[in-house]
Amino acid sequence: LQMLSLPEFFWAHRGGSRDFPEMSSYAYGQSALLSYGCLELSLARTSDGVWFGLHDADINRTSGTTGLAAASAMTWATVQSYQILGSMAANNSTQPNRPYAKLQDILDAYSKHLFVVDIKYANTYREELLDILDSYGGPERFVGKAYGVGSTSFATSCANRGYQTWGYFYA
Repeated sequence: LQMLSLPEFFWAHRGGSRDFPEMSSYAYGQSALLSYGCLELSLARTSDGVWFGLHDADINRTSGTTGLAAASAMTWATVQSYQILGSMAANNSTQPNRPYAKLQDILDAYSKHLFVVDIKYANTYREELLDILDSYGGPERFVGKAYGVGSTSFATSCANRGYQTWGYFYA
């Protein structure tokens, strides 16, 4: 609520993806050092139930691969065998690749930050995710983010638990 009372505030989208490998622990750490009080986190869920930072349905774009299955069909061990390309950070493309980051590790490391959370392609598990977010501070720490047709169920679930929501829709 304090941030919302400001005329403007900034958050690190995908952890600061223009400067660091998106949604890596390193990106969140650097964004925290740059004093971003709010961190945006898009999430995927593996077939063995591990939530991790990912903007897409699969890791092909971020790992520089092609033909890999959806993240939801991969185990966490398989995801960990790939890394996020450092070269994707437009403002700093010569940095090293970084591992994918688990949700709990990010939340543990940045316990003083507000998070804008986007469930992306794992909406079926929205109540499970909200249970996790509740255990890490709930509506005081998280804003539910959604976009596009079909995403209102996550926003509704968030609102039912007292979370603020933020969303956008394309034509």
